[in-house]
Amino acid sequence: MEQLAVRTEFLFYADLTLDVPQNVGMGPHGNRQIIRVVNGKVEGPKINGTTLPMSGDWMLLRPDGVAELDIRTTIKTNDEQLIYMNYRGLMHAKPERMQETFQGKPIAPPELYFCPAAFFETAAEKYGWLNRIVAIGTARIAMPRFELFLYSVV
Repeated sequence: MEQLAVRTEFLFYADLTLDVPQNVGMGPHGNRQIIRVVNGKVEGPKINGTTLPMSGDWMLLRPDGVAELDIRTTIKTNDEQLIYMNYRGLMHAKPERMQETFQGKPIAPPELYFCPAAFFETAAEKYGWLNRIVAIGTARIAMPRFELFLYSVV
């Protein structure tokens, strides 16, 4: 059987500052934490802008050490357009390495597994192509800094 490769194209880099996690506590599926994005900058060949307030991650820390990501944000482009982005994914690393990120020590692949699938919504005609793509990515984390690298699947 012939295998088909997944092709990607760089979409954008986001440099985000995160707030201290709000610990909702242990529920039936794990420990829910809400992490607000204090501010963020998005830079790419076709998209440049900033994240708006109310952006954040409604993360679930499962008993097996895996974090289920549930991120929602609105990007305001440099040309005053709004793009809603949400992504879900998984993140995990050795527990001691994850703890070090909260002390500001950077963690990135291959020590960090971070794999989101991002989707977009916009009414802006110029960015309408985003409504028809899925993006995947990776990250580098050193709390409170979070760097996201997104690639559109082409």
